[in-house]
Amino acid sequence: MIETWLANISKPDQLLLQNMSEEDRNDSFYTSLSFGTGGIRGKVGLGPNRMSVYLVKKIMRGYGQFLQSKGKTKVAIFHDNRQMGDAFQQEAVNVLATFGITTYAHAELRPTPLLSFTIRQMGLDAGINFTASHNPKEYQGIKLYDETGCQYIPSQLEAVLPLIEEASYFGDVPTASYAPIPASVEEDFISMVHGLSIKQGASIKTVYTPLHGAGSTLIKQVIPDVIPVEQQMVVDPYFTTVDYPNPEFETAYEYAYKTAKLVGAELILASDPDADRIGCSVLHQGNYRFLTGNEIAVLILDYIVSNKTFENGIIFKSIVTSQLGDAIAKKYGIEVQNTLTGFKWMGYEMNQTTKHVVMAYEESNGVILHDSVRDKDAFQGMFILHEAASVYKARGKTLVDRLDELATEFGHYQNETLNFVLEGESGMQLIAHLMTQFRHESLPGLDSRYDYLNDPVNNDNVLELTFGPSRVMVRPSGTEPKLKMYIETVSNESSHQQIITNLHRWVEEMSQTWTTKSAA
Repeated sequence: MIETWLANISKPDQLLLQNMSEEDRNDSFYTSLSFGTGGIRGKVGLGPNRMSVYLVKKIMRGYGQFLQSKGKTKVAIFHDNRQMGDAFQQEAVNVLATFGITTYAHAELRPTPLLSFTIRQMGLDAGINFTASHNPKEYQGIKLYDETGCQYIPSQLEAVLPLIEEASYFGDVPTASYAPIPASVEEDFISMVHGLSIKQGASIKTVYTPLHGAGSTLIKQVIPDVIPVEQQMVVDPYFTTVDYPNPEFETAYEYAYKTAKLVGAELILASDPDADRIGCSVLHQGNYRFLTGNEIAVLILDYIVSNKTFENGIIFKSIVTSQLGDAIAKKYGIEVQNTLTGFKWMGYEMNQTTKHVVMAYEESNGVILHDSVRDKDAFQGMFILHEAASVYKARGKTLVDRLDELATEFGHYQNETLNFVLEGESGMQLIAHLMTQFRHESLPGLDSRYDYLNDPVNNDNVLELTFGPSRVMVRPSGTEPKLKMYIETVSNESSHQQIITNLHRWVEEMSQTWTTKSAA
């Protein structure tokens, strides 16, 4: 396969491929990137296991053939600040034009939720987004959207993937042009977000960081008085000021905290590079208190349902998300439906339901609050969380105070996510081994084990383990080389810490056993 690539790629790329280390070459060619939780993602480079213009051509040829066969002729294409985003966007425009498809795009980066909104607002047939969301700087990716503005679920991709598989990586394509997206679409998006407002509170000094990404393009229209972290408003594909551009982790807030302390901010908001994830930290009793994705979600949910009445309401959330939301929803008579991880599943269910969708959310810092979007939206989340904080401030409280009140009423839900990063071919094999072990191994203190591979609705490679008051969800990441474990314990600190310790130990022991067997 390497010889085929060398014979068909550009001369500069030939030199890059020839000069790759044996380890890098093996990792680039041992497998092909595949669609996971949020589209297809991988490190930028050469080979079938890397993101490149060659892979973009291959995917767009297959996708273009699919769209043409269905009579679909109008597609929106977006990109964020990631490496080669503008080049990938142009390559997609070029390839799709060979299938007679009209493309619509912006000249500059734009947020993921705006793409979903644009598809629905303009009545387009599909959408394409070049983004790796919150992944490290080395990554790029592609998300495919249907005519509802929702990412394709696996059953919908079944007709697309064989066409992509048969398509070629190579061969020149004539340069084509895209049509500009009307400014009115963006204006309507901002109006939609502002229309979420429930109450007016006190003025609250707020700092915001887009972590060098697409959030910078719209934040001033959404929250006009926000104070930006200027160093991170710069569009930068290399994320010079942050190692890991993920608002789920407090390490991404170094510059935001500096700005917040300098201006005396009471609230910090953040979004990831494509602005679909929301992050938050709150000034509480003189210190900044970082909020998890679960805490952000329940604060938004509680604020909405305690201030509005819903008839025939429903909430969608992922199976790995905190169950505190279920308790809150029950209080207000709202149905909860759990889905697999990834907003494509929640968007799909939003398309199916006849009920009033109150909210869709998951623990990884994503929310939908309005029917005009089918992918998670940091702007909707930031706007309503900012409003909630201002309303509580008018009452002499913070968001943290409200969390404490919820804990008093419903119990203290402790949540933690463990991420075991296992890269490369050996890492993929080890993740599979660990899933097998947790699926079958006798674990001390285990009360029950549920395998979602046997679930008739939410069928996936996920395990649910219960240890007394603790629930542990185990799954391989669909976007990164990780094994993820989601721990939730209700009102039992010692049990929570013990299960975390045990999980670390079990993973280490299982990994050592696998390494020993592999070496033999």
